[in-house]
Amino acid sequence: MENVEHIDKTERYGQQRGVMLEFILKHLEVKDNDSVLDIACGLGVLLEAITNPTVKKTGIDIDSECIEISRQFLPDADLRVADACDLPFPDETFDGQTATCILEHVDNPPAMIRGMYRVSKKGGWAMISTPNIGRPLRLMLAAQKKRKQDYSGHSVGWDYHLLMHLLESNGWIVERIETRFVDCPFYDYLPKFIGNHLSHKLLPRLFPWIGSELYAFVRKP
Repeated sequence: MENVEHIDKTERYGQQRGVMLEFILKHLEVKDNDSVLDIACGLGVLLEAITNPTVKKTGIDIDSECIEISRQFLPDADLRVADACDLPFPDETFDGQTATCILEHVDNPPAMIRGMYRVSKKGGWAMISTPNIGRPLRLMLAAQKKRKQDYSGHSVGWDYHLLMHLLESNGWIVERIETRFVDCPFYDYLPKFIGNHLSHKLLPRLFPWIGSELYAFVRKP
């Protein structure tokens, strides 16, 4: 993560975002000479963290300010202002795609997923992440007749079953769905290394469908 120092210097990102990036990078299948699209790339930190110099990087975001900032750090990338539900690329353009924390924001999730399928090469991969509406904290609050207010801008909620159906019904082969636990009630009261072990290793093995965040790894047949 040495190439993304600005991640902690920007209001929109912080330590938790850095932890999430490390988790994602451990699971991506980026190979030499791949063309990779990051949908809703924000400040470009995920693309920047992919350090393989042979990778052709492309990013889109609907926020023009984010694109302008990301261009400072990614002068060789193709960065554009565009809508995640209307990708401005020809069919079968990319070897890989990432869409982190955007699915819950768009007004037409099936259009986004179909668009990703269209611009993916045959055999191409994608990683799509979203918060899990079935996560433990929400279930506990619901049992207490309390409401968990989602972040502003969240239009649609997803759990393991809904996400699997969305992806498979739009042509993708779902190879696996990983989870992260980041809002368990006891997480903030534990030493960081114990919390990380629970978040990334133990709890996902014990409760693979109810993590705080869902990460779907899919492939185009």
